[in-house]
Amino acid sequence: MNKLIATLSFIMFCPIVAFAQNAQTRTNYGSKQIFSYSVQSTYGVNTSATATPGVKVQTEAVLNLKDGSFVTNKFGDDAGKASAVFTISPNGSSLDMAGITGENQLLLDDGTTFRASIEADNTSESPDALQDDEVMKAEATANAFHTATVQVNKGEESFFNTFTQNFLDGL
Repeated sequence: MNKLIATLSFIMFCPIVAFAQNAQTRTNYGSKQIFSYSVQSTYGVNTSATATPGVKVQTEAVLNLKDGSFVTNKFGDDAGKASAVFTISPNGSSLDMAGITGENQLLLDDGTTFRASIEADNTSESPDALQDDEVMKAEATANAFHTATVQVNKGEESFFNTFTQNFLDGL
C-alpha cells in the first residue's frame, strides 16, 4: 500500500509526465472485375419540315399498334443461360456474347398514317415572301422509327485503403 501511495504522490507532484505514442496502421487493397450490359428499344414517329418563305408545308405521323405487338429484351436463352467472353490482345479486343436477345414485333393497326405535303403559298403577303426570280425550296418527312441498342461495359475497379490509429501510453 505504501508503494501505491508513493507512486500516486510521485505522479501528482511530478512536473513532467512522459507519454509514448503507439500507432497501428492497416492497409487493404484489391480489385474486382466489372461487367454490365443494357438493352434499350425505342419506337415512335418523327416528322420534320424546312421551307423557304412562300412555301406551305404540312406533316403528320400517326402510329397505331395492334394488340399482340411487343418489345422484349431478355438476358438468358431458353435454358436460362447467358455468357460473355472478352478476348483482349495488343491489337484490340473482342466480345462474344450468347443468350442476350431482343425481340420486337410492332404490328401496324388501322389509322396509322404518314403524310407530308408541300405547296406554294400564293396567299402569303409576308415581307419575307420571295421575289419572282427567287427559288422556293422545301423538304418534309413523316416516318416511323425503331432502334435497338446493346451497350456492354467491361472493366476493372481497384481500391487501396489505409487506416491509422494512434494510442497514447504513459511511461
